[in-house]
Amino acid sequence: MNQGYRLRQGNPINGFPRVAEKLASDPDRTTTIFRRFDRLSARNLLLLEAELAELEVAQDRLDCEDKKLISMEIRKCHSDWTIFETLGTEKDAHGTPTNPDQAKKFKLAMKIREKIKDYRECRLYPNPDQVL
Repeated sequence: MNQGYRLRQGNPINGFPRVAEKLASDPDRTTTIFRRFDRLSARNLLLLEAELAELEVAQDRLDCEDKKLISMEIRKCHSDWTIFETLGTEKDAHGTPTNPDQAKKFKLAMKIREKIKDYRECRLYPNPDQVL
């Protein structure tokens, strides 16, 4: 037996501790009642979709600008991750991006990545009972 483990003695204090004790002690889980916040979850998904749509427009606009460029290095950023990451994150001795346009595009791509992750997580687990 674990030396540091002690059994709870007496009833828990009123409030959250007592309610949690009651819910946790119900063997058939019939008293487990948690709000799902469906309306808030739906609104959050709509807001994420709206934000992603704006980010998509911004990325499309930047892609159109790149079509007009002659630089093969910049054009390669659309098919070579290493070049894109290098040009997007490279900084001079003062910490200033060496290619501000690519830094802007890289920052946008990372923001899109994060928002898509949030969006998919919200869509995968709309019900708190499904969370791993």
